[in-house]
Amino acid sequence: MKKFLCLLMVVSVLLLSGCYDASEVEETAYLIALGIDNAENNAFNYTFQFAAPLAISGGEEGGGGGGSDSQPKKEGEILDAKNPTVKNILICAPDFYTAKNILTNYLSKTVNMSHLKMIVCSEDFAKDGLKKHSQLFLEEREIRPGTFIALSEDKAEQFLKAVKPDLEGSTSKYYELSNSEKTLVFAPSVRLGDFVSKSAIFDKSSVLPIAVVDKEKVATALYGMGVFKDSVLIGKMNGDEALLFNVLSGTEKRFSFSVNDPRNEGERLSFDNSILKTPVFKIEERAGSLKITTEIYLNMEFIGAKLPDGYKSEDEVLALGENELKSRLANFMLKTARDFSADILSIERFYKNKFFTIDEQENASFKEKYRTAEFITLIKRSNKGGSTVSGEIN
Repeated sequence: MKKFLCLLMVVSVLLLSGCYDASEVEETAYLIALGIDNAENNAFNYTFQFAAPLAISGGEEGGGGGGSDSQPKKEGEILDAKNPTVKNILICAPDFYTAKNILTNYLSKTVNMSHLKMIVCSEDFAKDGLKKHSQLFLEEREIRPGTFIALSEDKAEQFLKAVKPDLEGSTSKYYELSNSEKTLVFAPSVRLGDFVSKSAIFDKSSVLPIAVVDKEKVATALYGMGVFKDSVLIGKMNGDEALLFNVLSGTEKRFSFSVNDPRNEGERLSFDNSILKTPVFKIEERAGSLKITTEIYLNMEFIGAKLPDGYKSEDEVLALGENELKSRLANFMLKTARDFSADILSIERFYKNKFFTIDEQENASFKEKYRTAEFITLIKRSNKGGSTVSGEIN
């Protein structure tokens, strides 16, 4: 019996440690980024970006050598930073799965999409093809809902080929860090699952960060954001406006901004701000019109070694900064309503709490009322003594 038990234990260990379905790194191609552009005849150009693990570890495999100082030779040419840690493959096909089949037939390795970090699409594609593709990707077993997604200012292929991280050990890690809410200031951090979800609820408004390329330095960044309705691109906002979106959505906890000094020509006044709590939205309705009040709780500090000329106290300087911030926030809110008619902050969720039935919510017509709503920004600033200074702007 003892011999039988010993034999059984040995066999169990062998079975538990088996790797019959495992694959070697040399046999697998790990997809880390995907770019999508429109092509002719209702087709799409898919840029598959794979990690080159042997190049990352010092081996010979790579995506082609060269330095980050590569420059385009003619206008319209795709920028290529010659990133040795990745391999870019372009496939033109009528749909994603056809492109994947062509890719599998082309490669000598098995494609693994479970490590996909980022999906980038062009503006033209975002106007007609993003809705179907984003839903498809979310249902794909190997693609995770947490995959980052962005809108490319130019071609998605151009952005991916221009990526060459200098401070990270791999391109995959670069995508994680560059899309992090901790590092993004002038663009929102958006994941595939969140984008699809927000595109299906309330007024179906959502946003995506804009992926830009510095064509002189062949460098990449996320700056600004695209505004979407039902997964269709309807407009764009710049980096300063994207910062305000991050503040109002509660993802940006600390930020700074500068304004022209009205009392000293050519001088700038800078302010450091710490958000004390998530912004609060309050909605009042009178005679069928909405009044939306945004309350911002923050600690504002003037960044300067001394009091600027013409000011008697620091409170005067802080009041100027507060008025500027209120003005920017109010203009941002008005733009979402008047220019885009897009409730990108999902304020409707606070409005629907006033009703008891779904019929009452639908008959309330929040979408139409949001376009003409009155917006009030109320800043509650904590000073050094711990008290609160309030102010509002329409």
